[in-house]
Amino acid sequence: MGLNGMDYLNMEHYMRDAWWGGGYEGGDLSVPCITDSTPDDTYDRNQLWKGVNSSPEGACSWPGSVWTQNYSLSVRGGGQALQYFLSGGYENDALVQPQDSLTRYSFRGNFTMTPIENLQIQWNTGWTNQWNKNTSTANNAQGVTLNAFRQERNYFGTGDPRRIAATIEYDAQQTIERLSTGMTLTYTPLSDLTNRFTVGYDFSQQEGRNLRNFGFEQFPQGSLTNDTWQNRVLTFDYVGTYTFPLTDMIRSNFSWGGQAVGDEERRVQAYGENFPGAADTPWCSDRTIRWNGIFSGGSRRTPCSWTAPLRITCAGTHSKTSSRP
Repeated sequence: MGLNGMDYLNMEHYMRDAWWGGGYEGGDLSVPCITDSTPDDTYDRNQLWKGVNSSPEGACSWPGSVWTQNYSLSVRGGGQALQYFLSGGYENDALVQPQDSLTRYSFRGNFTMTPIENLQIQWNTGWTNQWNKNTSTANNAQGVTLNAFRQERNYFGTGDPRRIAATIEYDAQQTIERLSTGMTLTYTPLSDLTNRFTVGYDFSQQEGRNLRNFGFEQFPQGSLTNDTWQNRVLTFDYVGTYTFPLTDMIRSNFSWGGQAVGDEERRVQAYGENFPGAADTPWCSDRTIRWNGIFSGGSRRTPCSWTAPLRITCAGTHSKTSSRP
């Protein structure tokens, strides 16, 4: 059994403690209950953990504590010519391992406007940005978990937590950003004629970054890996509808319109080692651009099921890949 009656599989040295983190032997914020040996006497051990987490100055803190923060704020309102909804969010998490953390920002805005008679504008936007950092763990020769489990049979040849803690310096980060916005204009110059035009834009980006600093014990020359992926989508859509009577009992709709979609995707991967220096860094990238267009027109008669659609479709794709050794 480990400390405070729990079996941490030798991971208690590397878990974030309940007050400000730290964890491993020799860390600036490590605490005696976690990093030092404890008495074998059951009474003394229980007294050592009495009142755990009662204050920052307490003698002990439970390993693996998690600190999360999540805040959100929203407001809505408006009048006849303008209605709006705005919301924002912030999240900040400190997780079990000393490097595990997450920060997220989010925003959303929805607006409905009627600037002039017969014209309505709807504009919706959403944005999210997330950053997270992870401790090197799992089945990884340069991660803390595998080396802590194996103890003397690990890749350091020792179970000393001060040596294994060198793996905590492995810097693995990821950033994800997403922006989606769209606007719809609806114009009704006549009670029987409606025109609707929509434009939308979507941007996504994901960046992964892994750094082993110069002097990292298991890879002294250091290395940096970066993988950045981007995707952009732009859409245009137009639909016009005219409604007219055929008889006193039957009305018909005639619709026409068109749609165009552009899709661009980029990815860049880079890797470098032997820091410091100005040697060429191997990288490769690829880029794909796609455009699709659909233009259609037709009529229908209700309540009958007669239709006469017309559709023209065009599409194109361009791809490019480049690399440098």
